[in-house]
Amino acid sequence: MKTFIFWFSLFTGDSVTLRCEVDQSQDGWEFLWSKNSNTESTEAATKTINSVKVSDGGEYRCRIQSLSDVTYMVRDSQVGVFSVNYRNTHSVLLLSLTQVNTPVMEQREEDHATHTAVMQLH
Repeated sequence: MKTFIFWFSLFTGDSVTLRCEVDQSQDGWEFLWSKNSNTESTEAATKTINSVKVSDGGEYRCRIQSLSDVTYMVRDSQVGVFSVNYRNTHSVLLLSLTQVNTPVMEQREEDHATHTAVMQLH
């Protein structure tokens, strides 16, 4: 069993793949992945976490079991320890505000029948 132990930091939104390698000449391997002692069984030699969250950080272990007719093997190894940090994101909001003062002629009927220019904001 080959293990690659990594200690690293990730940022929220990153993806990570952890890998266990075993001699595949023997069938019937079962992979047990655990994070901080919580175990999940799978037949996959890799564990991928897409878009990691802060809560995904911790110690990951891979336990390999062989249930062949001849032997029963268990191997346990630490695969990776990582922390997840919040990504520093800066949002930039660009507003394009255009204020145009356009004179508009309004016709008003008054006693003197005059035309008055009124400024309106659009």
